[in-house]
Amino acid sequence: MLALALVSPAALAKTRSRGSVGLEGRAFWGFWENDRPTEDLGLALEARVELAWDEDIWSARARVFGRVGALDLDRSILAPEELYLGISTDRVRVRVGALLFNWSATEAFHPADVLNSRNFDSNLENAEKLGEPMAWLEGHLWEGARFEAMFMPARIDPRLPGPRSRLAFIPSSFDLGGTPVALTLGDPLWTDRDGHVGSGHFAPQWGARISQVVGDADISLQAVRHSDRSQPVFVATDDALRQLGSTGSLELRPLYSFVTHVGLTYTQVVGDWVLKLEAAYRHFRRTDTTGLARTGIFPLQQRDHLEIAGGLEYGWLWPGTDAEGTLLLEGQGYVYPDGRGDQFESPFESDILIGYRHAFNDLAGRELLFTLITDVTTGPELLINLSYSQRISDVWSIAAALRVAHAPAPAGAIPEGLQVLDGDHQLRLTLTRHF
Repeated sequence: MLALALVSPAALAKTRSRGSVGLEGRAFWGFWENDRPTEDLGLALEARVELAWDEDIWSARARVFGRVGALDLDRSILAPEELYLGISTDRVRVRVGALLFNWSATEAFHPADVLNSRNFDSNLENAEKLGEPMAWLEGHLWEGARFEAMFMPARIDPRLPGPRSRLAFIPSSFDLGGTPVALTLGDPLWTDRDGHVGSGHFAPQWGARISQVVGDADISLQAVRHSDRSQPVFVATDDALRQLGSTGSLELRPLYSFVTHVGLTYTQVVGDWVLKLEAAYRHFRRTDTTGLARTGIFPLQQRDHLEIAGGLEYGWLWPGTDAEGTLLLEGQGYVYPDGRGDQFESPFESDILIGYRHAFNDLAGRELLFTLITDVTTGPELLINLSYSQRISDVWSIAAALRVAHAPAPAGAIPEGLQVLDGDHQLRLTLTRHF
């Protein structure tokens, strides 16, 4: 569609483009140990290219992101972030293609932001999003109010870290009666609206959202019926279990449930304070588990639950400078109407975040961010992040991030929550050329 829009010289004259190429290196604590089963040292070349075209009421966008891993090949990815053709009038906008959405108000906890599939081998609190194919309609209802509706015909696989990644959802191996068994990650399985499990990627899904601005408050309500990709469970099929004895390996497949999601986001500015609230209730379709077996702490049937996240921000200007400081406080929790049961939902189940952002507001665009996340219901669990970024010229920029994860599981217990990240300390450096 974008190529058709750009066939004439006049169209080319109204085209804008930009992009970036970066070199990213990351290292996990213990990368010098040769006997580790994980890939702890990575070097990758990443690029993002964007092309935009506008002509009267018509528009087209193409933004594609790619990464090629030199040491950790599982990190390689090529995916559209936006790729659509659109039409806009004073009161209505329509777009068809791959789109990105940001339905979140908080820094690290995002119960309402579930529409896009994600690349989970990236930032844990804000994983990279993948463009979602859909037909999207937005209409202005009255002053400060707008309505969105979307139809999604296909399901896009999330990019999950492989078993050899330190960020993997499953380990690379386990002992079965003293015999080591290697674990591999297979293709995804999907539960449809009737509860049947299959591997097809086409299924009708839909969503709707209404937003209203009232003074200094922004309120949104949303409803989505789709295959939720934010909370996978991992299962073994009967065929994989039968082959275990002969191959010595077991294939686990992510299973994504069909979910009815109802959510809320609320942001209110009160003087120097910003109040934030996100909430989502998820109703899971019952899954026909014939031929599937549970693995570890991942259940075969997920329980309906309410996920709530709230936050406060307080900002000020430092005297005598242009620098701006912001204090961050957030928390998240789950409510299970029928009881939690024995299952894993998220690394952040009953957690709080305390942070500070320092924007220097100078020509180099320097910014420093510190966050500390801890679980308030279990033992000493800490996830500490420190990041820094700045421009070093008109076209070059650098970024550095340090993560410290201390969340030991009790002796003999299966790690869950932040415990799955224990010891996964990480250093990441990125050098980027913008054009």
